[in-house]
Amino acid sequence: MEGQTIRIGELNVDGKSLFDRWYRKLDRSKQFEVDARMERVRLGNLGLHRNLRYGIVELKFESGLRIYGGWEGKMLLLLILGGDKKGQQADINFAEEIWLSYTKSTGSRK
Repeated sequence: MEGQTIRIGELNVDGKSLFDRWYRKLDRSKQFEVDARMERVRLGNLGLHRNLRYGIVELKFESGLRIYGGWEGKMLLLLILGGDKKGQQADINFAEEIWLSYTKSTGSRK
């Protein structure tokens, strides 16, 4: 994916973005960190990340922040939620639950 433009969207749950709710609670310096990372992702550079089950990707930050998203095809990343290293496993489990519900409701296969 390096060098290929990636579109970024947000997955809504009951009409609300869990990612946006998390992002708005961050202080300005953390928001700047997330914004800079999202720009690099848009340019095709995922940086430090790992692929999880069901097509979910975990974007890792040195500061401990985590962003979870799911691939809708190869070039659209839908942001599910954000968190930090302390709540990592619970966030992964929740992201998987949301993603599986989404893919089931849309008939998508990941």
